[in-house]
Amino acid sequence: MISQEGVRFELKPWSCPICQTSREREIGYRGGEYQREGKGVATRVVQCRNCSLLYANPFPVATSLPDLYGDPEHYFSGHNSASKVKANERLLVRLNEFSAHPIPVLDVGSGLGELLVAARNLGIEAEGIEISPSMVAAAAHRSGVNSTAISIERAAELWPGRFGAVVLNAVLEHVYDPRAMIEAASILMRPGGVLYIDVPNEPSLPTMLGNAVRRLLGSKAVYNLSPTWEPFHVYGFNPRSLRILLGRYGFHVRHIRVHANGDFPSKGRALDRAACLAARAAGAVSNLTGTANNLSLWAVKNG
Repeated sequence: MISQEGVRFELKPWSCPICQTSREREIGYRGGEYQREGKGVATRVVQCRNCSLLYANPFPVATSLPDLYGDPEHYFSGHNSASKVKANERLLVRLNEFSAHPIPVLDVGSGLGELLVAARNLGIEAEGIEISPSMVAAAAHRSGVNSTAISIERAAELWPGRFGAVVLNAVLEHVYDPRAMIEAASILMRPGGVLYIDVPNEPSLPTMLGNAVRRLLGSKAVYNLSPTWEPFHVYGFNPRSLRILLGRYGFHVRHIRVHANGDFPSKGRALDRAACLAARAAGAVSNLTGTANNLSLWAVKNG
């Protein structure tokens, strides 16, 4: 058992949740002495040899998952809600390109409710579910939107076939069992419905270059994942791993966009400034080569 900033983790032997195999190769270590700010605790990062998913092994399982996201104001302190509402309005409009009847929409991990506000602005029927009751309360207080404190697995038991679209925006990289989440999403959706997923792309050109520099310096540190500190990314997906996962639950991938956000803030030290400058340059190149650090995917449930 380990503890980090009041959150307790149990380290467990792990295998790839997509392939359910332990055919893996070690990428390096992340957290603690292997993280530039000393965040988290040291964890071993591996990659599945079959589907290329990245994950930690041993895997840090939080003893109370809602505790990871228990303080909405702190967790989303760097987010601009107004810009997120506008981005979600564009997303809701885009859903119509992939499904003739994408409503009602289910937002999984609805957080402070920006998609629900966007849906209200556009007159679109939408519901949100959130594992953290404090997030549900904060969304109601800040934005006047109602979401439900429930897991997607429980929602699938209650509302099978109810939705024309399910949104997993910055969610799948956080959950411990992505197979169960995608299976539940399929149960919740009608045939022909659209599934939207947004995750970090792992590995990306910036992380590959950063890892290579670390190896040249004799370090085992890598830049992939953040298993034991915010934002608690425990899996690293990529187009290959997502296609395999979605195909097993009756989804056909219609479109994948890999793109860079270009946000690599420096902490001021000379070496850190140089690393961030190199990361920004790599981000520009990665947008041209399809190896950027963000991934957006649209898939349709087979009829």
